[in-house]
Amino acid sequence: MNYYSIKRKPEIRAMRRNLKHFRKSAGLSLRAMGGSIGYSHGHISAIERGEFIPSLGYLLTACVLFDTKLEDIFK
Repeated sequence: MNYYSIKRKPEIRAMRRNLKHFRKSAGLSLRAMGGSIGYSHGHISAIERGEFIPSLGYLLTACVLFDTKLEDIFK
């Protein structure tokens, strides 16, 4: 399975959509979120646009920031 087939999987699409939803619901801009978790705003934007698949470390850090479980990001 290559990168392009992985990023089209429904779970990955849900993850991208949910990360953006959680960020906006928290009232955070890309820059503010990046400053909170130590990633650049460009990195976060690329994840939300589907240009980059985040690491587990990124996802766990986002879970702490949004006070949610990892499974909720993929729903």
